[in-house]
Amino acid sequence: GREKECARLLDLLGDPALALPLYLHGPSGCGKSAVLRATLEALCVPVAYLDCITMPTAQSLFDSCLNQLVGHTPSAANGYTSWAPCDSVGAFVEGLRRIVKVKRQVVIVLDKAERLAARGANRDLLLSLIELPNLFAAAAAAHGHGSFSGSAAGAVQLVFVGETLWPDFQRLCEGDPRVVHFRFPGYSMEGLAGVLKRDVHAVLPEQ
Repeated sequence: GREKECARLLDLLGDPALALPLYLHGPSGCGKSAVLRATLEALCVPVAYLDCITMPTAQSLFDSCLNQLVGHTPSAANGYTSWAPCDSVGAFVEGLRRIVKVKRQVVIVLDKAERLAARGANRDLLLSLIELPNLFAAAAAAHGHGSFSGSAAGAVQLVFVGETLWPDFQRLCEGDPRVVHFRFPGYSMEGLAGVLKRDVHAVLPEQ
């Protein structure tokens, strides 16, 4: 029942030339995260999933992102160190540049994104992330690697996921026009009935 939303996400995320961050929002339980994951799996693109509640600092977000993209897990064997510890946006951009040089394109998904702007000293983090594709493009050009698949900026795609309505999230972004808005609607009664009819035999006896 989410064919239209899947098609729209494929259009937005399947084009590496799109350098604009995406804000995907809708009510809790409407399936936006599940559909997003399925879409990204279909695109076969490296993805980092970041929870903005359980990762309380910018460094924890940056470290987890790079670790996921390279398949690195901090453990006793490596002294519980990250692949490339990041204490600044600049260090994070440099880590992404090294990764994209090999993987060509990556997607960063930030769940509960509205929490990014509620962190006191880290309030500017959301604005820095919106600027990330351009920062990445500048770093790539400075190192002579501006000819990735699609534009250099489009090699790093950000998806912010939240429940906050678009006007409220736009205010958190200080009205930045570079963020693309995608509203994920809740289920209609007809759509919910279709899901229940599809799944009923998996949870109830055949009779």
